[in-house]
Amino acid sequence: MLSDAIAVARVGNASPKPAADGLGVHFAHFCEQLRCDAALGEYGVQSLVHRVIQVQSLAGGQVVSVRAQWNGAFLRGAYAAGMTLIVLWDIDHTLIDNAGVSKEIYAAAFETVTGARPAKPAVTEGRTDRLIMRGLFRRNGVDEPEWPQVETALAEAGEERREVLRERGTALPGVREALKEASVHEGWVSSVLTGNIAANARVKLAAFGLDGLLDLPVGAYGADAEERPHLVDIARRRIHRDRGLPIDTPVVLVGDTPRDVEAALASGAHVIAVATGVDSPSALAAAGAPVVLPDLADTDRVLRRLEDVERGENVPGTS
Repeated sequence: MLSDAIAVARVGNASPKPAADGLGVHFAHFCEQLRCDAALGEYGVQSLVHRVIQVQSLAGGQVVSVRAQWNGAFLRGAYAAGMTLIVLWDIDHTLIDNAGVSKEIYAAAFETVTGARPAKPAVTEGRTDRLIMRGLFRRNGVDEPEWPQVETALAEAGEERREVLRERGTALPGVREALKEASVHEGWVSSVLTGNIAANARVKLAAFGLDGLLDLPVGAYGADAEERPHLVDIARRRIHRDRGLPIDTPVVLVGDTPRDVEAALASGAHVIAVATGVDSPSALAAAGAPVVLPDLADTDRVLRRLEDVERGENVPGTS
């Protein structure tokens, strides 16, 4: 998977040929720093690189890595040569159990901007942070502040609870393995579509070491739009612009609520629902999910379902 327009080209002597993958280009042997461009040409990868950004070398001048920006035309050609897929994962109750920390974040943000604790709690149910906080203000009879103030308060509250989340929460079964497999699958971009603001999405994922398994810069977040279906198109455009995938690349959402299902159906995306939240398999199927899994614990099954979508074979049913 060519996961980033900015990639690291490692130089080593383990491979007989250079190969492009999610880390960049691997070379057959060391090259001297001053001859790096010549080495790129020698191994037929000079056209892959738009520009070399940084070269790291040992004291003796041997290059150990090259940080380079991929040629956009190469990226588009590489994706056009085979099947592609965009996988967008929900976070709360799909990838992690936040153990109630999310509602504490909303309450703390409310207190920061109003000076008082909320008498009534936030209602989440798959909503974006914009809508969750708007509802929290209204339920407590408070005029809604300007969004930038609210977003700042949310980010501060999330950062303050990073350690609490790590102590009380957990990554759900099979998540780490599923994300690893998706992250290295050729032709796939694996990111997030979440109601969380970007800062708190990263906090929640980093708490369990999951952030490095996802292409977070091209995801879609709760500050990007109020309604979840709009987030799908935002992620599509970002991935097309920054990762070079065709704009019509199939998209699959993986989530645990009827709102995840509705967002996919309303935006022309596919969906794989997981019954790891409060909603039952029957409720997710009733919302329109063609595939409902009990969880993400069976990595092979998750990958098979994603590959079904990639091939256009998203067969209805629960399993």
